Amino acid sequence: MINFPLEKDTFLVFLFLIFIFVFVSFTFYQQEKLSLKAKVVFFDLQGEASLIQLPGGIDILIDGGEGNDLCYELEKELPFFDKKVDYIFLSHPEKDHLEGLFCVLDFYEVDEIFIADFPQKSFLFEEFLKKAKKENIKVEKLSAGDMIEFPFGGRIFVLWPPQECIFDNFNDCSLVFLFLFGKEKILFTGDISERVEKILEFNYDFKVDLLKVAHHGSKYSSSPDFLEKFSPQMAVIIASKNDKYHPSQRVLEAFEKEKIKTFITKKDGKIKFFSYGDSLEIVSP
Repeated sequence: MINFPLEKDTFLVFLFLIFIFVFVSFTFYQQEKLSLKAKVVFFDLQGEASLIQLPGGIDILIDGGEGNDLCYELEKELPFFDKKVDYIFLSHPEKDHLEGLFCVLDFYEVDEIFIADFPQKSFLFEEFLKKAKKENIKVEKLSAGDMIEFPFGGRIFVLWPPQECIFDNFNDCSLVFLFLFGKEKILFTGDISERVEKILEFNYDFKVDLLKVAHHGSKYSSSPDFLEKFSPQMAVIIASKNDKYHPSQRVLEAFEKEKIKTFITKKDGKIKFFSYGDSLEIVSP
């Protein structure tokens, strides 16, 4: 019998390196779970999708973008052994916000999906609800006034829509909510237009640290009054490189006039923030 000591030693070294890699990755992941910071990621893909990672290892998806790009992006943000997304918030069921969530349901365990009162039905949305039911995922409707608190820090306060949305289109019935982490406030606005912004201006009185700009920076959103009322220090516009129409020049000029530091995914790529509860740190770009 012929022995191959070098090959055997090489194989043992290879196994040892794999063990070290898994151990270090898992240790780092456990440390991140115990961290007191939150991470917020705005993905650079077709459509719109964002991720919030909270202490305790809680992962929250807001929308899914178009196609399957989100699943590839999640592989970069989550450890290879983490195949769970705790919560999905669907702002509204248009293709560029919904389609990418199908692959998430295929490859990740999901605890709960939150939606709003959407006045219209669509084939894509109905298929999504069927898939969620098949996977035994709870689907819950949210409306203005609802609050969700997470066990290790972080809250979501729903601002819009009411239990029965008064408008007849997906965009203006988008789920709008305030994410609070310590003293930090981040406003997620879906694809609402100025007419919903005016309702929010009338009903709420607070300032935000970061604004996820409505409708990819559409000229029909982000009115000067809205920006003045909520006074964001920073803003993120999610608009893909293939989007010829967004963001609007009027919107960019409005942010510049208000001296709001603005990031745009089609220019800056994927955008990440760390929130420490009393400060926001831009990680990338």
